[in-house]
Amino acid sequence: MPYDPTIYRGSAAHYLRGRPRYSAELAPTLRRELGLDGHGRLLDAGCGLGVLAVELAGLFDEVVGLDPDAAMLAEGARGAAPKSNKGA
Repeated sequence: MPYDPTIYRGSAAHYLRGRPRYSAELAPTLRRELGLDGHGRLLDAGCGLGVLAVELAGLFDEVVGLDPDAAMLAEGARGAAPKSNKGA
């Protein structure tokens, strides 16, 4: 079946509200079971908004998220951008 680039059209802005959160034990479990030491690279293929990539970023030197949906990547970049301290 060929990839349909319209399959998630319009969903990026709503994606986080509709998906379950990862367990708080995921990162510590992966660190322990895989012997992760904060080095190396992680490739999150099909990352969507990059929720998992951000969650695991502290376990690697570099994290790369790939997704065929440009809107998902753009929304993920907005969510990962540092927040300004207006009025602080």
